[in-house]
Amino acid sequence: MFDCGPFVLDCESTKTVNFLDDSPGLNEDVMGHHQVFLVDGPEGIRVELSYTTLETGERLVQALDSSGYRPFEYLAGGSKRMMVENVEDKSRAKVALKQAYLPPDDRRERPRHHSPTLDELNEGAQLDVAELLVSAGADEVNTKEVLGLMSGPDDKTRNLICAIFHTDHTQVPLAAYTATRILPLYYRYCPKEKSQKRLF
Repeated sequence: MFDCGPFVLDCESTKTVNFLDDSPGLNEDVMGHHQVFLVDGPEGIRVELSYTTLETGERLVQALDSSGYRPFEYLAGGSKRMMVENVEDKSRAKVALKQAYLPPDDRRERPRHHSPTLDELNEGAQLDVAELLVSAGADEVNTKEVLGLMSGPDDKTRNLICAIFHTDHTQVPLAAYTATRILPLYYRYCPKEKSQKRLF
């Protein structure tokens, strides 16, 4: 178990599921498998996360299912998945820490994400995100520029916050997804005093 504020991430996979990805845009069907993990929060909120590995070698974290407030329903539809990308050699990887939010004029409550500063990440998650990820096994959390991850001198994403970790530490991207997708939506859009539509 790993505490992420009021949410608890169960780092033991509950099951492994093989699947066929026939998403639009792919040139051909791609086989892969999900390792499924549970994130439990207050007010009966539960999000089922997947650490997904495709036969192409691509890896990502996404929500497969949820119970709770409506924004999490769209996360569970595969929205705002988090890519896990190799850096240098294949023994280490990185995730970009983009933060979920709801546009003020979107009545359908479909989350989007933006590239926040570290202070904005902390404010949205109401905890120290870098400290959380380092405790989960990350080597370092900083901007692409500081981490030496820029694609070139004209890289416009030089200020994007990323976490670097050993590829065996799958709890790092799971905790990163929780801190950047789940916690900001919970704190900003699911307060107890507001009457929100629940999915139960």
